[in-house]
Amino acid sequence: MNRFLNFINKTSKRIKVHYLIVIVFIALFLTFGIPTLARFKNRSILDSTNLWDGSVATSYASGTGTVSDPYIITTGAEFAFFASSCSTTGCPNTYFKLEDDILLNDGSFSYTNSNLIYKKNGVDNNITPYQNNYAVLNKFNSLNNFSGYLDGNSFRIYGLFITNNDEEIALFKNLTGEVKDLYLENTVMYGGHNTAGLAVNSDGATVTNVLVDGFIIGKNSNLSTSKNVELSDISKNTSSDTSDSINYDIPFINGNITGITLNGSYSTTNNSSTLKINNTEIDSGDFELDLNINSSTLNIDYITNSDTTFVLEDLYLEVTYDFSYSSGIISNSIDTTMNGIINKANIYGNMYSNGLVNNLTGTSTIINSYNKGTITGNTSNGLVNSINDNSTSITITYSYNSGTLDGTNKYGLVNNIVDNSGYIGIGRCFNTTSDYIINNISGSDLLINTVGTLTNGVRNGTITSGTVDIVSDFSNYARTNAFNEFVDLEDINTNPTNIWVYDTLPILYIDDINNPIASININNSSWNSIGYRLRTYKFSSSFSFTITSVDNLRGIKEAYYYLNQGTTPLRRSEIEAISSWESYSNSVTIDDEGFYIIYVKVIDNDDNVYYLNSDLLVLDLSASEITITMNTTTWNSLDNTLIDLYFNTNRTVSISAVDELSGVKNISY
Repeated sequence: MNRFLNFINKTSKRIKVHYLIVIVFIALFLTFGIPTLARFKNRSILDSTNLWDGSVATSYASGTGTVSDPYIITTGAEFAFFASSCSTTGCPNTYFKLEDDILLNDGSFSYTNSNLIYKKNGVDNNITPYQNNYAVLNKFNSLNNFSGYLDGNSFRIYGLFITNNDEEIALFKNLTGEVKDLYLENTVMYGGHNTAGLAVNSDGATVTNVLVDGFIIGKNSNLSTSKNVELSDISKNTSSDTSDSINYDIPFINGNITGITLNGSYSTTNNSSTLKINNTEIDSGDFELDLNINSSTLNIDYITNSDTTFVLEDLYLEVTYDFSYSSGIISNSIDTTMNGIINKANIYGNMYSNGLVNNLTGTSTIINSYNKGTITGNTSNGLVNSINDNSTSITITYSYNSGTLDGTNKYGLVNNIVDNSGYIGIGRCFNTTSDYIINNISGSDLLINTVGTLTNGVRNGTITSGTVDIVSDFSNYARTNAFNEFVDLEDINTNPTNIWVYDTLPILYIDDINNPIASININNSSWNSIGYRLRTYKFSSSFSFTITSVDNLRGIKEAYYYLNQGTTPLRRSEIEAISSWESYSNSVTIDDEGFYIIYVKVIDNDDNVYYLNSDLLVLDLSASEITITMNTTTWNSLDNTLIDLYFNTNRTVSISAVDELSGVKNISY
C-alpha cells in the first residue's frame, strides 16, 4: 500500500497521469476442500475435544427430567453432575438421556500380569489402584443409589475408571431403577470384594441392552462376613442322665465357610445338673460355642440325678464365611429383569468370577444375553454363579457363554442351583467351552428346555424335565460364524430346529453402530451413522449423493432423506420428529447454494428404523463480494473500461471482501 501511495505522490498536476485502478489480480483464496475421509464409524472415532476435564457441571444440556423431556447429558461434566445429584437421593421418577458419547478418558487400558496400564499419546503409564487422584487420567466415583431412568440412547461412556478401598465397586452400588441402551467401553472397575461393571446390587430393576467392555478387577483377597441361622428352642425334662442328637441345616452360603458358632441362653431348674454340647460343658446364662464346620449335628448330654428341666432358648448359628465376587454386569440380582446384557470385559476375582451375574434371587430373568470375556478366578462361571433360596421363579433363556474360563473350577452356564422351592427354568442356552454347563443342583426342581454344550452337561444333580444335549458336532446348535454377534441366515434356514428362535437371537444391540446398515456417499466420502460434531466440506460445483446398503444381512426395505439447510446438527429426538422425509430411489443432486446436512432414514426388512447423517456440506457457486473504496468512490467489479482520477494529496485505499458461505481466507493485491 505504501508503494501505491508513493507512486501517486510523485505525480505532477501538469502531467495527466492516469490513475489506473486496474485490479490485475485480487486473490481471494477460498478453500474448497476435497472430501476424502469422512466420518466412517461414528462410535469408533471419539472427539478428543470433548474430553472430560474432571469438572462437575451445574446443569444438564437441556430437559426437565420428565418422561417426555428427560435431562440431556452430552459431556463428562454433565455426567459427573448426574452422578453427584443422584448418588444420595437416587433421583426417583426422574428421566435422563445421553445425546452424545461421554469421553471420560481418551487413553486405552490394558491389564497384564496384575499390572494395569493406561496408554496415552503412545506412552504406557503404570496405574496403581486406590489413589485419590491421578496425573494422567480421570477417576470417577460410583453412584451409591439410582432409582431413576437412564437411557443411554446407544451412546458410549468411554474410559470409565473407578477404584477405591470400598468393598463394593460398580457404576451403581444400588440400582432400583431402569438402565437401557448403554455401552460402557474401555471401562475399568478396580478393587472391592463385590465388584461389577454396572451394579453391585439390583432390586426390582430393569436392565436392557447394556454392554460392558474393559476390565473388572476384584481384590486379590477375600472378605469375611457372617450369616445367622435361627434354631428352635430346646426344653428337656429328665430325672436321669440322657442325651439327644439334633441335626441342623446350614443354608446355601455363597462363599467359603470358615466358622460356625452356636449362640443362645441356657437355664436349668437344678443347679447341680450339667449340660454338655459336643462334649463341652455349658454354663448357665448366655453362651457361645464353636462348632465343627464339617459336622451338622449337636450332641447334647443332660447329666442329673433328680428331676430337672433343661432349657436352651434364643438359639442361632452364626455362620462365618469368606467371599469375593467379580461380575461383568451385576453382582446380586433381586427381582431384576435383564434383557440383552452383554459382557465383553475380562473378569478377575479371587473366589467367584462371573460373566454376567453373581447371584440370582427373587423373580429374576435373563434373556438374549451372553458373555464373551475371559473369566479368571478360583471358580469361573460363564453366566451366573448361584441361584439359591428362591420361592418364586428364575429364568435364563436364549443366552450363552463363549468366553474363556480360567480357574480351578469352571462352569459354562451356572455354578450352583441350590435350595429353591420356586420354578427355575433354563432354556435354549449353550456353552462353547469344554466345561460342565452346571456344577451342582440340589434341593431344586430345574426345568431345562434344550441346553447345548460341547462336551459336558451337568456334573451333580438331576434334571426334573427337559434335556441337556452333549454334542460333538456343535454346528447343529450354534451359528456357523463362530458365535459372533451376527446371525448366519443360511444356518438358520438349514437348521430350523436350532436351539435359537430367529426373532429372539441375542444379537449385540449396537451392531447397527459398529456394523452399519447403510451409508451416504458423495464422491469418495461416506457416512454411516448419526454424528453431532460435524466437519465442514466445501463444494464449488453441484454434487450428488447416493444411499447404499452396506449389510447383506439386514436388507433395506425403504429409504428416505431430508436436507437440513442449517449449520447446527439435529439431536436424535429432533430427527425422529421430522415429518417431511423425501422418498429415496436414485441419486439426488444438490445444485442450489447453501449449507446442507443430509439426514437419512432407513427401514430394514424387519421394520427396524435407523438414522444417519452427513457432515456439514457447503455449496458455494458464486465468487466473494469485493469492494475497493477510496474516499467516496467505490469499485466492486472487474472492469476493463478505466476512468481518470486526479488528486494531489494522499489518499487511503481500502479493500474488503465478504463470502457468506465459504468465508474469506485472505486478500492480496
